[in-house]
Amino acid sequence: MKKGLLILSVLAGILAGCKDSFDFPANPTEDTLIEVVTPPDTAGMNIPAEAITVAEAIAIGDSIGPNGTTKNNYYIKGFVKKFGSKHADGMTGYGNATFYIYDGKNSGRDFEAYQVYGIDGKPFTSLEQIVVGDYVVVYGKITNYNGTIETPGKGEAYMYASNNPKAYQDFSPEIVIDTTGCITCAEAVAQAGGHAVVVGYAVKPSAKSGKQQTVWMSDNPNDENGSFEAYLCNVNGEVVKGDFIAVEGEITVYNTTTEIKNGDMMVLRAAPRQYDYFMEDFANGQGDFTIVDDADYSIDIWTAKSGDYPCMQAYAVNGADKIQATSRLISPALDLSEAIAPKLTFSHYHQQATDASTELTIEISRDGETWTPVAIPTYSGGSKPTYVSSGDVDLSALAGADEAYIAFVYKSTTTSAPRWCVRNILISEFK
Repeated sequence: MKKGLLILSVLAGILAGCKDSFDFPANPTEDTLIEVVTPPDTAGMNIPAEAITVAEAIAIGDSIGPNGTTKNNYYIKGFVKKFGSKHADGMTGYGNATFYIYDGKNSGRDFEAYQVYGIDGKPFTSLEQIVVGDYVVVYGKITNYNGTIETPGKGEAYMYASNNPKAYQDFSPEIVIDTTGCITCAEAVAQAGGHAVVVGYAVKPSAKSGKQQTVWMSDNPNDENGSFEAYLCNVNGEVVKGDFIAVEGEITVYNTTTEIKNGDMMVLRAAPRQYDYFMEDFANGQGDFTIVDDADYSIDIWTAKSGDYPCMQAYAVNGADKIQATSRLISPALDLSEAIAPKLTFSHYHQQATDASTELTIEISRDGETWTPVAIPTYSGGSKPTYVSSGDVDLSALAGADEAYIAFVYKSTTTSAPRWCVRNILISEFK
């Protein structure tokens, strides 16, 4: 019997028999920027007395010169301002985070926490464990990478403390997979020979070459190097870090490496991947959004604001007069035909709202004519301009629609006309 047929018959039976638990990252979304003007809530935080500010860390980094690294570790405290472009990939694929911290509004340069682990040096298991606006303490060396002051990366630093209680939680769900007829990586190493189907996590996959791929496997999803090698094995698609896979073939030992060479691989469970359906940061103005007012007003209710924090702002005040108005900022047509449970996140703040939950809302539509309200989980305090994450706005009602719309709905009266700023819109999901 050919191997390609044998692995199918062997793996067809893994859904019944002895069971092992395997952990995968959770599936939230992320925000990208915040402006902090209020002091952090540090109640219960363990902030070492020797912790230094971002400004002090920047000064130390500048003093050691380009490509220098300190000998000592430092506790560095600050607000999470924004994330690196590969932050979500690093969190879900490798358990590390890349983000920028600063001391607050107009505080100067940012410090890059590069590829840091979570509390106590443990890998992150959810994007919820660190969000924009958190106040954190990062522990590690300081390096000057061509003028960028940061941690050295590759997990050498970690988050020592946070005012986000979710930072201390383990979000790894228990996923049960039956592995009848299969052996673990540790068992394969101990066996060191014979024909077997070996199961484990892909922790260090090489790029696929033709129909073959080399993947280091481990029983521990947080292992960096792996203990068993699937060497040049046949695979459909491409295995990525975090996938739970099986490889079938003859176990051999090459020097000190236990491996299966030229076997067959199959993905048993794919690691969650983020799918981004729509993004708009208003860095270039209004973008493809349209504004629809319920009447003719003496001023523009929605306007584009530039600067360090570009946004779309709704404000119904003309001089000293508040205007009664209803105005919608409507997205372009969205293709969510491939979506299963899409979520909307954005950054926003408001001032002077009487009831933000009724004056500043979201509505969704499948045709641009019939609108349904959906809840915004989080609003800012409303007294000072501090951007906050909206939280996950449920768009599951739009799943599968090849034409969908979202609208930011602003309502004011002659006695209540809040200011509402919206930016960093993202519609995405993990699946």
